[in-house]
Amino acid sequence: HSFTEFGSCAHLMLEMFHEHIMKNGPIDESEYAGLMKTCFKASIKKFDFHFLNQKTWSPDGDKDGIVYLQEIMQNYLNHLREDGMPNVIGVEVSYKFEIEPGVIVRGFIDRLDKVAEGGDKENVSRC
Repeated sequence: HSFTEFGSCAHLMLEMFHEHIMKNGPIDESEYAGLMKTCFKASIKKFDFHFLNQKTWSPDGDKDGIVYLQEIMQNYLNHLREDGMPNVIGVEVSYKFEIEPGVIVRGFIDRLDKVAEGGDKENVSRC
């Protein structure tokens, strides 16, 4: 249960971060950390802190969940500073299509980025 809480909270932080930018327009790189901190605080309030703060697996060994969430968000901010802000045009975008009569596939796209026409497919973010 704690791992699903952890993953859902991390997902919500990034969703809130990009939703804010989509609604309010681009922000200066110097404001990324402040916005992420705001999203961090808002998202952890929506989950059971006890579960979030339990030991959580990481590639570097088990870590306290809150500490690991902070590391993940810092790594994401570092990625944005190095590669620039993606052109996010949607978060949690629903889709639905029929693959054959009576068989419908539906789901949500976590983050939808617009890349330049003819752009390098390798630059599409996978978050």
